[in-house]
Amino acid sequence: MPTSVATHASLLLKAAAAKPFISPRAAARIPAPAPSPHPPPPPAGRLPTTAAALAAAARRFRCPSAARGLCAAPHSGGEGMGSDAGVGARKRRVPAVNGLAKDVPVVNGMTKEEPATAPPRLLTLPTVLTIGRVAAVPLLISTFYMEGPWAATATTGTFLAAAVTDWLDGYIARKMQLGTPFGAFLDPVADKLMVAATLVLLCTKPLETSLLNDGPWLLTVPSIAIIGREITMSAVREWAASQNSKVLEAVAVNNLGKWKTATQMTALTLLLASRDPSLPAQGALVAPGVALLYVSAGLAIWSLVGVRRHPAAQRLRLERHPHCTLAPLSRSLRLFAASGISPDEITLSGLLKSLAESGPRLPALVAAEFHAVAVQRGFRDDLFVSNGLITAYANAGDSRSARAVFDEMPRRDVVSWNSLISAYARAGWYRECLELFQELARVHAGGGVGPNSVTVASVFHACAQLKAVDFGVRVHRLAAENGLYMDVAVWNSTVGFYAKCGRLQYARELFEGMPKKDAVSYSAMITGYMNHGHVDKGMELFQRADAQGISIWNAVIVGLVQNGRQSEVLGLLNEMIGSGILPNSATLSIIIPSVDLSATLLGVKQAHGYAIRNNHDQSISVVIALMDAYSKAGFLDGSRKVFKLTGDRSKIVWTSIISAVAAHGEAAEALCLFNEMINAGIRPDTIVFTAVLTACACTGKVADARKVFNSMQVVFGINPVMEQYACMVSGFSRAGMLKDALELVSSMPFEPNAKVWGPLLNGAAEFGDVELGRFVFDQLFMIEPKNTGNYIVMANLYSNAGKWEEAEIIRSMMWGVGLEKVPGCSWN
Repeated sequence: MPTSVATHASLLLKAAAAKPFISPRAAARIPAPAPSPHPPPPPAGRLPTTAAALAAAARRFRCPSAARGLCAAPHSGGEGMGSDAGVGARKRRVPAVNGLAKDVPVVNGMTKEEPATAPPRLLTLPTVLTIGRVAAVPLLISTFYMEGPWAATATTGTFLAAAVTDWLDGYIARKMQLGTPFGAFLDPVADKLMVAATLVLLCTKPLETSLLNDGPWLLTVPSIAIIGREITMSAVREWAASQNSKVLEAVAVNNLGKWKTATQMTALTLLLASRDPSLPAQGALVAPGVALLYVSAGLAIWSLVGVRRHPAAQRLRLERHPHCTLAPLSRSLRLFAASGISPDEITLSGLLKSLAESGPRLPALVAAEFHAVAVQRGFRDDLFVSNGLITAYANAGDSRSARAVFDEMPRRDVVSWNSLISAYARAGWYRECLELFQELARVHAGGGVGPNSVTVASVFHACAQLKAVDFGVRVHRLAAENGLYMDVAVWNSTVGFYAKCGRLQYARELFEGMPKKDAVSYSAMITGYMNHGHVDKGMELFQRADAQGISIWNAVIVGLVQNGRQSEVLGLLNEMIGSGILPNSATLSIIIPSVDLSATLLGVKQAHGYAIRNNHDQSISVVIALMDAYSKAGFLDGSRKVFKLTGDRSKIVWTSIISAVAAHGEAAEALCLFNEMINAGIRPDTIVFTAVLTACACTGKVADARKVFNSMQVVFGINPVMEQYACMVSGFSRAGMLKDALELVSSMPFEPNAKVWGPLLNGAAEFGDVELGRFVFDQLFMIEPKNTGNYIVMANLYSNAGKWEEAEIIRSMMWGVGLEKVPGCSWN
């Protein structure tokens, strides 16, 4: 049956996005599928081709059941001595009653179901054999510690019998269909108990041989590895049971586990048999037994690695990655290329719509990939495709590329303008946002497209950030003239604009005149009051708020912190929780750095624990707050752990961890993280450079600091600011490189301030350079004549050099301007 490109598009959209997008224009262009005759019925006794293929695949690929024990799970096809990889060439596994699996015959690719059977009995022959293995553990321990020529033989025979019954009960359970839930539960317990007991016995009372005497740890190391692996696998399987069924594939029994069990049983049998004194070469079995035990331990450890590398486990990690939803979208383009079908503009616009719904954390390369396809296929003049590209670049934070697409559009609608205006507002390009709105206003005055409520909301946000009151008033007038105040979002943005700009009385009049108020309305007004110090008015409005929402509580908490009333925050937080509203990530990002949690490490850990329990630990704002709080609490390992566990590697996260490490003087680690950030394609900013330079300066890594400082202009094209120059001068001064420090100050493109001259004065005082010290002191005297510290440092420098008269002159200068040295004191 012929299939159109639009049909392919609809199928791809269902696979790529949670909400498939097909516009009315696209629906009108989708042709109706050509009618096709019904396929002829299959010949008698045969299946249709598709059904036959599925049946053949079911016969060819059988899913192994999950292992449950250390050695074998015979009632479930486990990895024991009795596990059977293939039950029969013409049988396959199907689910049965009570969670058990059964083998049913296959006829012509179809499953022939057996008639319903009676519920399984509690005690069957395989279950009795399993109970016997449990009962054999005390017997094994008793015979091991007995004296006599027959004791070693009895111990070996007991263990060997347990190994045989391990295979036998599984064989009987499968062949005679005698498996029971109780047996499936008890079998792995018996296996683990028998193997663990044997390993402990061999370690506590090893055979007196030259090999074990020279290396008493030879049995201990593999024993710990084997027992530790089983404990870990038990925990992993318990966790996998709480996940989806695909994760259970990662912990299912495989051939590696069967080989591990076989070598483990053989090794333990040899080691137990070597204790028999009647053997002519008693120690001859020790070496192969120990070797096989190490092979078993190696296979056990490698099986854990195999769990992590299993496709099901990798699939789970991919699904939890923040960019996982983007993979099907990019893969859809490759699917088109592989199938020889080129996407049309309808398909591409639909995929871009799904791309926009993936959220703001979009990699720019993904947007560029779709842009390349649009250019290659000649769709960049299509309105819907161009709008989707603008939104995609905006979500990726690439406002320049979004503007380039906008400028190339031959025709624009209100969505085009809104996408770029919103992109500018989110990126902090507020002046460009207002200029673009002016351009839109001119287009509207000429009879073209005009702004809507979305446009006005973004422009009001830019006006509030720039405190552009006059411009905002004109926008307000334009919105009123065009009847845009039917939308509550426009009311909220207008109230927020006037409140942030300090026009509180007019903002309150607009607020009271709103036909309908929501939580955002109250938050905007309360924020305005709090920002301008009217805490009581903000609290009064909060107390009588009709709407409910976490945003109102967050606005009050932020206001209290800004106005120095942190003591009231915890009480308000308890009141919020008591009213049934739980703190969200925004609340935590406010409370963690503001309330004095960092005074004690316990407070930070409690906040971190709450974030983990409520799934807020991956929020960028919470991550940054936690790293900063752990650093201030003196627990740098906490900051490292938060950084390691977060899946976000944006610039602000890198900046936070580098600043935390640098604050603790770990210059080598700060440089390492700085290089990792660059290798990850993240462009550092001035904050990162200041943190790295500070760490290098404080630890004496002047050469590394010089390389980083020079790379600012040469590699990244960033002009150093006063803070970076101050860091370099401090580093040179601490290292005694006073000449280099003075040359750097002389080469500065702007006048140095006290932050630059101060470290140089301290360096001159430390290394006794009186002439340089006096020159720097004169510069500081002109900048900050009332700084007592400068006088004291210079006077001490003269005194150390034996120039007592000059020192006295400096002290007289200090007294002449009304300054005096404040004596230190101790409270102990």
